[in-house]
Amino acid sequence: MRRRNFIFASLAMLIGIAGRAMAAPAADTPASPRLVSLAPSNTELIYSLGASDMLVAVSDVCDYPPQAKQKPKAGSFVNARLETITRLHPDFVLLVNGQEALATTLKNRKFKVVILKNERLSDISTNLLELGKITGRNERARQLSDKFNSAVRSLSLMIAKTKNRPRLFFCIWPDPLITAGAGSFMHQAATICGGDNIASSVPAAFPRISIERVVTGKPEILIMAHQAREQSFWKKAPWSSTPAAKSNGIYFLPEADKDPLARPGLRILEGLYWLSGIAHPELAPELSRWHRECAKSLTDVQ
Repeated sequence: MRRRNFIFASLAMLIGIAGRAMAAPAADTPASPRLVSLAPSNTELIYSLGASDMLVAVSDVCDYPPQAKQKPKAGSFVNARLETITRLHPDFVLLVNGQEALATTLKNRKFKVVILKNERLSDISTNLLELGKITGRNERARQLSDKFNSAVRSLSLMIAKTKNRPRLFFCIWPDPLITAGAGSFMHQAATICGGDNIASSVPAAFPRISIERVVTGKPEILIMAHQAREQSFWKKAPWSSTPAAKSNGIYFLPEADKDPLARPGLRILEGLYWLSGIAHPELAPELSRWHRECAKSLTDVQ
């Protein structure tokens, strides 16, 4: 049971499961709306906009920035504490794709729900603008959105000059083996960072995949979940037969609240910097300059 709970929580943290619905806020949105966020990525973006005072509650897994931990808790990724939300009288409950069932439950209780997409990196800037409308932070949202798009574009142009595309594999969880497919923002992140995701032909966002497919894909880089540090499966066959294992190409994501790559917020720029450095260490000086000039100012906005 503990393992199943962790697998689900890990996927919830990624906030990128299938779904496309988005409900626009009403024209009569209050000047200072009361918001409940049940997704970590939404919470981070609200803080980035300087609108944390409007957050009256967050989810159990909203742990960044650290101040978010002090907010009242209104539920998890799949369940809402309806009595708590009712007492808080929110103007909007903020969700992400993958939470459609929860959205239905909330709508049946007459709550106004906004669902934001998290399928591609470009959705981050779109979500900033959407939240800017809701919070009245339109100018701040536009500035952050423009800077984010510019930073991603600048990194893409830098990486595009390289010819080498090391094969990589995201091990979201080993049993069952779950990875980042073509439908996830993490796949797009890998591409921008100059990697060749061996699961790129799988259209789903976070599909199961066979270990045989991993081995035949010959990944040169393995990106492991933080919790895998405590396990030994990746030291044994068939993992040990991969080029990544043979050349010390195994890397571990940090724990959830410090992981900049797994959540689609502005901090993902730090994740792109980290992953680009792994895929293309020869670009270290250029990447450091990009990080200093394009990424750092955005990821410090909290």
